Amino acid sequence: MFQKYFLIYCAVIGLSLSGCASQAPTQTVQETTAAPNETTVASSDSSFFEIQINKEALQSRREQEVTVFITSDAADWGFTVSAKNGTVSNIKKDSFTYTAPSGKDITEDVITVDVWDYENGIQKTSYIPLHFIPSATPSQLPL
Repeated sequence: MFQKYFLIYCAVIGLSLSGCASQAPTQTVQETTAAPNETTVASSDSSFFEIQINKEALQSRREQEVTVFITSDAADWGFTVSAKNGTVSNIKKDSFTYTAPSGKDITEDVITVDVWDYENGIQKTSYIPLHFIPSATPSQLPL
């Protein structure tokens, strides 16, 4: 009986230890304010790129469209970008234009930016969540 419990105990410990060793590191996004009305979004586990976007103007719906800038310390780099609900256009070497979704029912979006450092063979993904203030209809406005 003791051997049976001992084997089960060892199996549970072995499985839990093997699970701890196989967990992949997760990527987190760190946001800092760079200048008034501008947010810098940079990957905390990577220092080879930085993304600058005016999230406040978009989320408050003061602006429908912003230019997003990407800078990198890498000599040979590139990026791809997509948005779940908004529109991405005017993609250049170090910037793109993001247009917020126009539907009043859409209150959030996520911009996905994949950045490659070709010289060192590194690829990182950064997610920029946006939460828009719901649009007010004329009947919802105060008198």
